[in-house]
Formats: sequence, C-alpha cells, structure tokens
Amino acid sequence: AYSAMKKQVSVDPSRLAILGHSEGGLFTCWEAEKLNPKAIVLVGTVGERMEGTLRFQIAQSVGKAPISDEEKKKIIDSNEETMASLIKSGVISPNVLPGLRALYNPTSLSLVRSYLTIDPTASLVEYDGRVLVMNGEKDIQVRANHDAVLLDNALASRKKGTHELFIVPNASHCLKHVENESEPGFEGRIEPVALDKIS
Repeated sequence: AYSAMKKQVSVDPSRLAILGHSEGGLFTCWEAEKLNPKAIVLVGTVGERMEGTLRFQIAQSVGKAPISDEEKKKIIDSNEETMASLIKSGVISPNVLPGLRALYNPTSLSLVRSYLTIDPTASLVEYDGRVLVMNGEKDIQVRANHDAVLLDNALASRKKGTHELFIVPNASHCLKHVENESEPGFEGRIEPVALDKIS
C-alpha cells in the first residue's frame, strides 16, 4: 500500500507517513527502516514480543468469565503450553483447548509465531524518522502504561530521530471515548484530541 501510494502523481513521497494501529503497528515497526517514510504513527501497538500481551489479554478474559478457578487455570495453562510449542517448533500443542483454537488458527500459525518471536522494537530503533506513539488511556488490549512506555523507551535509545508519546484520555484501543475499561470502545467517533495530535 505504501509503495502504491508513493507512485500516485498527486502524492509527494517525501511527505508520506505510515500509521499502524494495533497489529498494523507491528508491521509498521518491522518495515519502517526499510520503507523509510517521513514519519510513523503507532497506535495501540505492543512494545514487546506478543507473548506478554497474549498472556495479559487471556488472563483478563478468563478473570471475568463465570467459571471456576480450576477451569481458569486450565485455560491459562493451555495457552502457555500452546505458546511455548509454537515458539519452539512452529506447531501448536495437540492439547490446545477449543476456546483457544480461534487464536491459534492453523491457517495463520506462521504469522502468530512471528508475533511471539519478533521484538517490534528491534527493527523500530533502526528507523531514524519522526515517530508518534499513541495509546488510549483505557485500552484493555494493549496497555498504555506498559507497551507505550516500552516503545517510548526504545525510541529514546536511538541516536537519530524524534519521537513523542501521547496517551489519549478516556479512550479505548480504537481511540473512541469510554468512561471505564468495561466498555468495548468500538462505537462513536475517534476522540478529537487524538486526531489533532496525529495531524
């Protein structure tokens, strides 16, 4: 998409930037140095290998489920076993629970394995352009007080390039207004302060 955009007659390629949201932020981290856009914006992007994020997300989901502690432990243990197997050998454990099968879909295992084994900051720090790291304050998928900070710290270690960290108040993973973390945050408009900062 970036290469196609650069070829458009109406586009000045020297001013072209990439915005990556969530999973797209990972791709942006991995490709930024190679593509060398004018700037990148990372919205709701993990700041470490996805292993920690999946562990966090599953613990959050399981914690809210109306099931016994024994069942919760079984789900968490199954996820740990599945991640370990995928990282080590590229295949999932045959014991993966049915509720986790959508996450570890056989058709996308190589992609999920890359998420679990590639640190997004490793290639990101090689990019020397401008970077905006943005997270919703009440993002329950990617933690503003964890992942955004990891990205910010990695960017601060670069020898060249400027960056900024911006946490959008009362915003979800999709930068929509929420009052608390229990709201899904998919509906409504993007918080105007987020759009202003991106601009």
